[in-house]
Amino acid sequence: MPSIIPFRAWLYAKSFSKEYDRLISPPYDVISSEMLEELRNKHSYNSVRLSLTEDTNDPDRYKKMRDRFIDWKSKGILERASTPAVYLIEEKFSVEGKSKTRLGFVALMEVSDFSKREVLPHEKTLSGPKKDRLALLEEMGAELSQIFLCYKDPARTLETLHAAESIKTPTMRVAPTYGVERKMWALTDEAQVSALQALIQNQSVLIADGHHRYETAVAMQKSHPGPKSHYVQGYFTNLDAPDFSILPIHRIFSLPKDFSPESFQKRLAEKFEIHPFDPGLNLEELTQRKSSQRIQFLMQMSGDSKVWLVSRKKENADDAEIFALQKDIFESLFQWNIAEISYDTLKYEHETEAFQKTLAKMPRGVGLFLPPTDLDLVMKLALRGERMPQKSTFFFPKIATGLINYELGSI
Repeated sequence: MPSIIPFRAWLYAKSFSKEYDRLISPPYDVISSEMLEELRNKHSYNSVRLSLTEDTNDPDRYKKMRDRFIDWKSKGILERASTPAVYLIEEKFSVEGKSKTRLGFVALMEVSDFSKREVLPHEKTLSGPKKDRLALLEEMGAELSQIFLCYKDPARTLETLHAAESIKTPTMRVAPTYGVERKMWALTDEAQVSALQALIQNQSVLIADGHHRYETAVAMQKSHPGPKSHYVQGYFTNLDAPDFSILPIHRIFSLPKDFSPESFQKRLAEKFEIHPFDPGLNLEELTQRKSSQRIQFLMQMSGDSKVWLVSRKKENADDAEIFALQKDIFESLFQWNIAEISYDTLKYEHETEAFQKTLAKMPRGVGLFLPPTDLDLVMKLALRGERMPQKSTFFFPKIATGLINYELGSI
């Protein structure tokens, strides 16, 4: 089972304590070009400057980000913690108007191949992002964010530790950023660290987010064996916690050239039943209609206000909307090889407003609006060693990039 250890992280200097919300950023793979510009303008030391570049064709882009990381360390913008620690994080947010709190902790986890069944993936990955992240990791030699990992603990060990730590002054307090307020405590007590190590060592952990980055870490270990590739940063949270949240990820794409909107709907009707959906893009109504016998999702075309309910009978007990999209539409209808298509061919949104805005910009656009993927199904398939299509789930909120940084081999 996974082995975890505390470490001396690189953190933003305390002199920036009132600006932490302007320094951290979302994970690289959810940052649009518009958000990239927004983050860069927030602060000259925003962490996005170490993970993404405006010019993706610049052959020196990875070297420039490496040099920037070195410069920030030398100037004291980033400071290394004096003592190895496990970092406890409290995140407050809201989902559909309901206030929630998620607890997690960050530690280094020993990298292991999926064949060992210590770390369980649940989604397929794309080759492009893995090449990009490996190139950056090899050049920079540092991780700015963690693999988002889930474990099960009905006894709520972490929650008990948090209750004791919450009365103490946090190591970091981050004002609300993209709807999430964060606090962090550095756990250095041997008994506390041992309790968390024992918790993780007794079970396999599920990758919620960061499949590309974990596979990159495995590739790094194989190509560069040694202390610098032995560990990867992990953020661990409890699936049994009451406020654990999973949201849907909707799909948006432009029709292939050989499909008109009319021919697409005609071909779609050969496999699915299609009916008008009076409530419009209403996620709550769609979720309430979820059936154990049928898969169903909503469809809207760019430039058209009509919303359609698309459904069919489940082909087996483990059938789900995400499989119907992959098999019946992308692979069968369009003849797409999802693992090889351009990273921009499919757009992904989890909020209704963002979904509509993105769809409106897409020429000949089609938006497929999905209910959340069932968590029990995710776990069931992962334990069987099966993977779902990429971006099948949206574990919310995303963990912050730049809050805790790990220089490879520096423990």
